[in-house]
Amino acid sequence: MSKGLGANYLNERTIKWHKRQIEERCYLPLKDGKKAPMPRYYKDKIYDTEIYIDEKGNQFRSKAERYRIGLHMQKVSEEWADNLIQSIGEDNFNGKLAERHINEFRRMAKKSKQRQKL
Repeated sequence: MSKGLGANYLNERTIKWHKRQIEERCYLPLKDGKKAPMPRYYKDKIYDTEIYIDEKGNQFRSKAERYRIGLHMQKVSEEWADNLIQSIGEDNFNGKLAERHINEFRRMAKKSKQRQKL
């Protein structure tokens, strides 16, 4: 675990920016205009910060914001799959999906070997 690395990103302005459009801003904007996945550390600090105590004294966080993000990501992945099916056909979908997984695994294995050489 880092000792506060990136903690300066989290300020009132950026938290409001992320919460203003939860479904559309569950990423980190990079300087070159690309979007990076948000680390769990930031998600924990930004979303569902309200802690509730039930009648038994148990503490828990509201899951409403994370639920909305999950629904949005599910919708995005379903749209991606539908677009892929339309472009290559339903018969080729499983094969194409398997091919993508295999290629991704090969890339990860290659990176792992490169790291071992260092």
